[in-house]
Amino acid sequence: MEKYPLVSIIIPAYKPMWFKECIESALAQTYPHCEIIIGDDSPDEHIESLAAEYLNDGRFPVSYIRTGRSNGSIHNYETSLPSAKGKYVKFLNDDDLIAPDNIACQVTVMEQNPSLSLTTSRRHLIDPLGKILPQAFASGEAVKYDSVMKGEDVIRWQSIHLKNFIGEPCCVLFRNELLQALMASEGSLFEIEGKTINFVDDLTLYLKMLRSGDLAYLTEKTASFRLSALQISQIARENDHSASENATYLCEFLKKSGWFTERHLNGDFVQVASLVEPNEYQFVNIHSNLHNSLTESILKNWVKIRKISATEKHLIDTHHNENNINPSISICVRHVEGSVDLINKTVDSIDAALLQGVHFTLTIFSDQHFDTEHEIVIFADEAEYIHTLNAHVDRSECEWLVCVDSGTEFTESGQKSLQFNLPKYREELALYADELNYVGDYVTGASFRPEFNLDLLLSNPDEQSRNWFFRRELIMAVGGFDATSGIGAEFGIILKLIESNHAHTIGHISEPMFISKEYLQRMHRVEPLLLQHLTNRGYNDAVAMKYEDRYFNIHYQHAEKPLVSIVIISELEPVAMMKTLASIVENTRYEQYQLIVSTNYQLSTSQKNQLHQISILVNKEIKWCEENGSANYASLCNQGILSSDGDFCVFIADDLSIAKPEWLNDLLNHGQRPEVGIVGGKQIDQQGIVLHAGYVLGSQDIAMHAFEGKHESHLTHMARLRLTQNYSAVSGRFMLVKKSLLLEINGFDSSLTTHADIDLCLRARETGHLIVWTPFAQVVAQNSDQEPKAQIKILEKDRKIIFERWMPILSHDPAYNINLSVSSDSFDIALDSQRSWQPLYWKPLPVVIPAAADLSGCGFYRIFEPFSAMQEAGLVGGQMLPGWQGVPVLNQYQADSLILQRQFSESSMSG
Repeated sequence: MEKYPLVSIIIPAYKPMWFKECIESALAQTYPHCEIIIGDDSPDEHIESLAAEYLNDGRFPVSYIRTGRSNGSIHNYETSLPSAKGKYVKFLNDDDLIAPDNIACQVTVMEQNPSLSLTTSRRHLIDPLGKILPQAFASGEAVKYDSVMKGEDVIRWQSIHLKNFIGEPCCVLFRNELLQALMASEGSLFEIEGKTINFVDDLTLYLKMLRSGDLAYLTEKTASFRLSALQISQIARENDHSASENATYLCEFLKKSGWFTERHLNGDFVQVASLVEPNEYQFVNIHSNLHNSLTESILKNWVKIRKISATEKHLIDTHHNENNINPSISICVRHVEGSVDLINKTVDSIDAALLQGVHFTLTIFSDQHFDTEHEIVIFADEAEYIHTLNAHVDRSECEWLVCVDSGTEFTESGQKSLQFNLPKYREELALYADELNYVGDYVTGASFRPEFNLDLLLSNPDEQSRNWFFRRELIMAVGGFDATSGIGAEFGIILKLIESNHAHTIGHISEPMFISKEYLQRMHRVEPLLLQHLTNRGYNDAVAMKYEDRYFNIHYQHAEKPLVSIVIISELEPVAMMKTLASIVENTRYEQYQLIVSTNYQLSTSQKNQLHQISILVNKEIKWCEENGSANYASLCNQGILSSDGDFCVFIADDLSIAKPEWLNDLLNHGQRPEVGIVGGKQIDQQGIVLHAGYVLGSQDIAMHAFEGKHESHLTHMARLRLTQNYSAVSGRFMLVKKSLLLEINGFDSSLTTHADIDLCLRARETGHLIVWTPFAQVVAQNSDQEPKAQIKILEKDRKIIFERWMPILSHDPAYNINLSVSSDSFDIALDSQRSWQPLYWKPLPVVIPAAADLSGCGFYRIFEPFSAMQEAGLVGGQMLPGWQGVPVLNQYQADSLILQRQFSESSMSG
């Protein structure tokens, strides 16, 4: 075997702009035995003159071939190939780059594995200036380790998905003998059935080659593929329908080609073996890995760009020095079983440079001995762990303490944020932050938490109670961590805060501080603590029903059975109202209720007689109150309140039907709690599509329905569609309200045609009551329309009233998270990471918010450049916005000045 077989690097050249950068990346290869062949297909002499500088370079032999003039890249490839003398061939397009070790790594793999037809490496996507772009689906991580993929399985996979995870030609090393054989037998590298498969030509070549062998996949990114407007293939993919036609043609051909044998398995899977053990194959879901890799890339890039500028750092340091601000944290890493690598993963993520301005100590609590430069405390069991942890708290001098499980990582932005976040919370005794989560091997989950949310905490304590920061004085004041709580110790401290009426001292850092496992399996520890907490609050008979192995549905088991006034609000017609009424009397297990029908039309004598007959039949009182046709929903609700005799009022719209007999029990389960004022339930259509699951305020103008349009079984952010929790507002189309509260706040505001329910909930919150939403009380829409037509359009007068009354909470909905999108009802992450990154919390600079008309024309030089220069000079703070963002979003910045480029009409700014 030749020690260093020759590699031919073929540069099919057409564009001179990046040619020098390209050829110099080829000349910089650490592999010692290469030749470079420049195939010039450009329309002029620029490439030839640039190539002349390298013909006698000396590092590698460089040859120049004029292959034609504007005949296309395929012709250039095939015309240049006969000149290649190497055992291996690398095609390197004139705008792409390869890292110095690209060829050395790939030749080593090819030489050691003769079954391979191709070896590829992952690539960076770069822009015209060479800046690394965000990862795309196909450029993601198909496998997490260097591996061999069965060629036949890759062909099968591509026949279904046709996604080029193999990469562009700069990524791939070919066996020359196979290329030459292909040219000899078929007369073309890129044709199928005499047809050139443009726009997917590189993938066509790979699949033809994989008929003869397997694919080696290297995970290190040693190639860079440039995306630019000058790229013909890129323009075509975006604008030419023939690109998609060719992709479809290739898929259909592969399915009938006989290039692979059919297997009775999911087409997402490919046989993969590690290069370390190349004969040990296992089936890997490539499609799932690519999806997860893309999600992980988006999340990590979102965190990565959150930086503190030099100006901001100077201001923060000065402020802290002048005000003697010196936050300190004791970081405790808890290790129970598992590899010591988990501890190293946590410790290695903690960076003193990132924590600059924060004094910290690091202590490892472990059930096994190992060598470390850090303080380590050994414990035998969970009880001893608590004892050693309390002893550590006793002797610590740090202001704050946080306990994390081994394997949990601290994010870069989270550590940076501590120096400006901790000083903000002067009165708080406990803090929690947001997280990213591992789901399997990838960071694809996130927990962007709301402000303190009692019912969400009790519904999902495992996820909501981990990685909290506690003041040392708090831990000392409550007598330390409970010795019986084990790894649920933090939950115990939180519950003590709640029981002592100090929930207002819990703060939330809206920053992904940690990367944790999705689920820590601590239910066996938190369940006893939860039941004791309920007992301490006076619910001696409460039951915590576990479901899906990780969540709790708490039944408070109230002894009282109060009278409930069920008010049917009818704006449609008697037929719909009768359907709703029938569903109530047929599907309500709770017996202590009366029925009230509130309409904006007159009931006929026969309809009133029908109601009377139903009343006799079910032995329930039925009242009715009639308003004129102009009465809105709020007015009808108020009429129902005046007619009610119950301790609670339930309002239900006349296009909804009861789904489950326990619905009223489920509403009262929370409504009878003294701290709760309003309870809402889940509204779905007949196909199980969500119509309402709580309001998200400030989104899409005033509010939007959470998870609207998703199926009720949909896996949602933090499982919020499946958990009882607190929202700022719930829909008045299906809600239970304490009668005493309604009287206290004078019911609904009937001057509001729309969003009177939101206004009611926010006024209820001001009295100190919680708003609860539960998925267990459920109604089904009788038709596909969620609301009557009159309710859909937001009236300008209503918008002004809501904005004037409630702008602060619209801008910062405590049931949502500032890091989440204001245009999504699915709790998606906001694409603009900088919007929620505001390090200068005490506002030492004027906050200026420019909204540029564009960032490529006059908006760039008239707005963006001057604003950036002022920021760099430390004259202003704030952030550039790509156009009008809506009043609630702009209010988040508390700007001193708003700069609008070009004219904005009132209508264009109404959202």
